[in-house]
Amino acid sequence: MQEFLLQTSVLETLCPDLCDAVTGRGNGRAMIDRIEKAGLFLAPLDDERNWHRYHSLFAEFLRRRCGTWNRRASGTCTGGPANG
Repeated sequence: MQEFLLQTSVLETLCPDLCDAVTGRGNGRAMIDRIEKAGLFLAPLDDERNWHRYHSLFAEFLRRRCGTWNRRASGTCTGGPANG
């Protein structure tokens, strides 16, 4: 789950297909459901619960972690303010 959170932290809004594109996996819907169920600061943006966003403070935390993770492990977090 941590890798998914870090990889998707660069997105302002999330949907399963966008998460799949960013992560290169096909489990965006399952991961969003899992994160939402775990109560990890994910807010739905529509009634169908297709679009979400991370709480702004959590997103900033993830972006900072993404920058650290990227430097240490040559991870796949790209873009966003953490990589400056």
